[in-house]
Amino acid sequence: MCIRDILKTLAIFFVIAYHAGAGLYAAALMKDAPHAVISQLNYFATGLLATCIPIFFFVNGVLLFNRPLDIRRHIRKMVTLIALTVVWSVGTQVAFVAMGQWERLSARQIVHNVWQPVNQLNNHLWFLPALFVMYCFFPLMKSAFDQHRGWIEAFTVVAVLSTFVVVGVQMLIDVWQFLRYGNVGNQATVDIWNQFNPLRGIEGYSLVYFMLGGLLSSQRQPGHRRADQRSTEWIPALIVLIAAMVVYFGYNLTFAFSGQPGHDVVWGYSNPLVLIMTVSLYYMLRKVRLRTRIASWVFTLIGANTLGVYFIHWILIAAFRALHINFIAMLGPGLWACCAEALVILAISCAMCWLMRRIPGVRRLVML
Repeated sequence: MCIRDILKTLAIFFVIAYHAGAGLYAAALMKDAPHAVISQLNYFATGLLATCIPIFFFVNGVLLFNRPLDIRRHIRKMVTLIALTVVWSVGTQVAFVAMGQWERLSARQIVHNVWQPVNQLNNHLWFLPALFVMYCFFPLMKSAFDQHRGWIEAFTVVAVLSTFVVVGVQMLIDVWQFLRYGNVGNQATVDIWNQFNPLRGIEGYSLVYFMLGGLLSSQRQPGHRRADQRSTEWIPALIVLIAAMVVYFGYNLTFAFSGQPGHDVVWGYSNPLVLIMTVSLYYMLRKVRLRTRIASWVFTLIGANTLGVYFIHWILIAAFRALHINFIAMLGPGLWACCAEALVILAISCAMCWLMRRIPGVRRLVML
């Protein structure tokens, strides 16, 4: 068990909780009772789920930058990534139709939906093409990382300026509009670099998380520290994490109070506050050592199967809906109900992945 397994477990849990409806119900509670303490606490906590996909990009950087590059294996992995995206896109559509969670689809429609994913059907697989784009750039980034570290650091700065700084300016405009007019209106979309932005049109923020994962994990760790010093390293990171969550919560409140119930607090991957939250989680958890074998085994099991869980959990959520298993009805609307459902789905998904990995041929469906 290592920091990668802990982060991957946290990330996939956050993903499932979000897909179970955490973001939707957070917005609904704020719409119904925006000034209620329980609504605002739920809105605040749900904002942490925005780190889910950033953590995955970050962990990929931790893993890939810190091991030798086998270019043939890397190319095979890219081809496998495309194949898995196609197979699971088709499989997900077939499963949804079979369970009565989607209207009937022709073969032509299924193929079209693979190329143009449909929201609430197979659009959750957008993460894989974004990962593919990073893998395309990776050999060049790895070469710079190994031989000219300053180059990759400079590119990281450029990427931050092209993504998070742009969003930061947009946030300031939104807040200014809210303070002046009492309403955010249309969310700002201005790009301060305009046509000079080298990362426009792609998920550029993913490259920042990816490169930061490699750069921060490769830092030399101070040695021979006393045990009491090591035990307090997480405190500054926790303080920064909470501070970023509070500011992020305040920013999202401007949309809630502007009467925009459709605003999704989780879709903030390119938000500078989410970047701070993601890095803070890394520093907060990097020294964690689990003392029980079963806890270590659980995190290792989940960490080794996050890709398969990512594929399977969406189908399981649809199955729960088809079977009328409703955690919201049982526990009430809120993050707690979505987290309870996420735990159950995570356990079932892991068990299915564990079984599939023991079947020759089938195991390739849940492995990269």
